[in-house]
Amino acid sequence: MGVGKIKKQILEETGVLYTEEEIKILKQTSSEKGLDVIDYLKSLNDNSSQQIIKLFNSFGNIDWFEWEKEETRKVVSLIYTSKLGYISREIRSFLHSQGEDVHNIYMVTSKLFFSVIKEIKDNNLFWVVFGWFYQNYELSTLRLQEFYDCITEERLKVNFYDRSILSNICWNVNRRLISGYDGQDFKIGSLKQHQQRIIDLKTDNKLFHIQLYDKDFTDIIELGNDEEVKLYRGFKVDIKDKDMKIMDKETNQQINGYGMSYSIHKEKCYYFGFRNTYLETLIKLFRQVMETDDDDKLSQNSLYETLVSRGYNHKLFFSDKKYRDDFLQSDIVKHFNQITQKTRFKTDTFDNILNFKEIEDYNYDTRGYVGEYTCKKKDILFWSDYGLEKECVVNHKNVKMLNYKVITMEQIKHELKKHKNFKNSQIF
Repeated sequence: MGVGKIKKQILEETGVLYTEEEIKILKQTSSEKGLDVIDYLKSLNDNSSQQIIKLFNSFGNIDWFEWEKEETRKVVSLIYTSKLGYISREIRSFLHSQGEDVHNIYMVTSKLFFSVIKEIKDNNLFWVVFGWFYQNYELSTLRLQEFYDCITEERLKVNFYDRSILSNICWNVNRRLISGYDGQDFKIGSLKQHQQRIIDLKTDNKLFHIQLYDKDFTDIIELGNDEEVKLYRGFKVDIKDKDMKIMDKETNQQINGYGMSYSIHKEKCYYFGFRNTYLETLIKLFRQVMETDDDDKLSQNSLYETLVSRGYNHKLFFSDKKYRDDFLQSDIVKHFNQITQKTRFKTDTFDNILNFKEIEDYNYDTRGYVGEYTCKKKDILFWSDYGLEKECVVNHKNVKMLNYKVITMEQIKHELKKHKNFKNSQIF
């Protein structure tokens, strides 16, 4: 069988996309062990999942709500640095710096997660692991049903408040490690050293969970199970499909652009409605002229000169919707689009390259919206304060969509400027 066919078969069987050079090495290694390539890869994955399941189910009676206990911190350190935690930005950057192969880390880790999570015996531990993986996995809409299938009546015996505390434990660890090492200077020397740092994070329980005691969370806690919670969500749909239906007005169900991530604050949702879209890419290309009215500086910008020669008017682009829509259909923009489709995730940030390895045909020619929703408190799986997003994680089938509105250019400009100085942002 040729390398190309094996490559496709491996992707179908294991969910991992290997390069041809890697496949040649795998063929040689598997042959030496007397195994087919697919069987060899499956055996590796099975070994990893069995090891993690055995480790996690060996923890015994851990008091997950007592951060002051060293035993609790030790166990959390093992979860945080386990292979299920490898998609966290800090761990994967460390692995990359050590020369380890992380280019398929989302595929490998997600496959491992879904083979492990259902085998966890302790319900509290389930939520610790589920919350941390979900918070780091930025492609949850690709695997909605797999996430939903993990949530059983048995898992929901843990009450909403406790589920939220448990699901944010590793995020609280991450937040304290980063802030404690001044963000950009934070480095992982080794996973063992990292485990010790977590064990050394001694603080009282309330201080450890302090971000979860703000008014937004406590207001939801105080609601009755059947009371409604107002939610918002930023989402995208195919800009070319003019007949695409977003909402079924008879059932109040969202048909396209749905997911399980919502926020109680509308302003937290705008960026998620247009990030990694073609429009965002264009605005990045235009960023040099977004921030200046200096004609001399503009004239030194070759991109700007090219655009102007093709009829581009910077002020009209950001102020006149009809002009902007027409220009987006011009030949020069279509040319940029073709280039972007070929190179976007080959030359993008390290994080984006890893994220989008899992998507074969990512559609970023989309239009962004923010939807307004309600759900009952009892249907919220857990509250996540990851990234300060004020997020409610909910099965979209239990959410009512009230309305949706397109994200305006002013909102996009505001969000891009707001994200400009974020540590890991490459927008400006």
